Parts: sequence; C-alpha cells; structure tokens
Amino acid sequence: MPVPDHAFLVSVNGIVSPVTPDNGKFFTLDEAQALVGGDVQLITLQRKPFILYALMDEDGLMKRLPLNPEASRIATQKMGRDMILVGPIVICPHKFFR
Repeated sequence: MPVPDHAFLVSVNGIVSPVTPDNGKFFTLDEAQALVGGDVQLITLQRKPFILYALMDEDGLMKRLPLNPEASRIATQKMGRDMILVGPIVICPHKFFR
C-alpha cells in the first residue's frame, strides 16, 4: 500500500478536509500548531504498511475542547483500542511531518 499523498484535517463537526504543507513537503511546527490550535501532541496511529500520525492540541483536554467523534473513530480503528480525541485533529502520513 503506498503512502497517502495528503494529510487530513478532521474537524469536531466531522468534516474531513485534505491539507498540504505550505512548502509541499512537510509541515513546519508553526503550520501544525495553527491547524490544531495549540502546542502539538503527536501519537502514532499505525506503523505498517506506513507510519501514520495524529496531531492534536496537547492541552485539548485541559482547554475542554469538544470531542472529535470522527477522529476518535479513526484512531480507535487504527490503534485497536478505544481512543478519545478532542479538538481539530490532523491525520498525517510520516512523510509530511518531521
């Protein structure tokens, strides 16, 4: 399976939109922070056949950001255990984040 060509922003209302880095290669920290609305926390959703990350606001729970049901569903499916994610989430193949 090839690595996906896009990262996706999953909003709390379930809208999934493709996002690409400004330079076309990888997201800068500033870009990632702007997408998630704060300091970035990265979790690995899968390792094979390619690495897939979820990027989120690391203080999202303390900020009481709303539940993100669609991102939680995706993370739960990929991780094989219940995951609860809040706020806007970027689902990102490893090639777009360093």
